[in-house]
Amino acid sequence: MAEASLPRRVPRLPWLSFGRKGVRLSTSIAMAASGLAATMILILGAVSYFVIRAQVAEAIRSDLQSEAALFAQHVSDGLNSITTVLSGLSRNTVLINALMDSVALLRTGSPVFCSSK
Repeated sequence: MAEASLPRRVPRLPWLSFGRKGVRLSTSIAMAASGLAATMILILGAVSYFVIRAQVAEAIRSDLQSEAALFAQHVSDGLNSITTVLSGLSRNTVLINALMDSVALLRTGSPVFCSSK
């Protein structure tokens, strides 16, 4: 009967002991919840990083395309104005006569140019 009065030892369940001896179940649940929360934060952060990165890259690409189009239009306008001015100069009879006279003077060797040598 002496043996019957001793308290029976409750067997320890393996799924309730999370590695260390003496760790309470509530502590283990809190640590698991914290780990799960940290993992979710890491996953959500990584996904949002890549989504924002793609959106910023697309915005930069579209801004560069619009800037390039504006620059091309500006260059085209400049070339069109130069073409208009040059075609107007080619139709200017005063300028044509002045150029032809200077060519004739250079060919004949006018006395003004000979005396300056």
